[in-house]
Amino acid sequence: MTQTHTGHVKLIFKRFGELMWVRYGLVGRKLIGPFFYDGTLNGRQYLNFLTNVLSRLLDDVSFDTQNRNRMFFQQDGEPAHNAILLDDI
Repeated sequence: MTQTHTGHVKLIFKRFGELMWVRYGLVGRKLIGPFFYDGTLNGRQYLNFLTNVLSRLLDDVSFDTQNRNRMFFQQDGEPAHNAILLDDI
């Protein structure tokens, strides 16, 4: 397990020779996640996370709309965060 400077925790499992990643986030004292993906995070997986998964994870911890509007999202510069297909969101 590693904790990064951006406040999320990455757990990396190796099973049957394949990597599986598990990510959690922290918002205040609330744990957001888990979010699982296989292999290396790519732009398509990250776009899916932003458009389909993140709001559901925030709903799970009762993170209300008022707080969501004041929230900022810090990215740590992984190549997937800068994928061209993310330019329009």
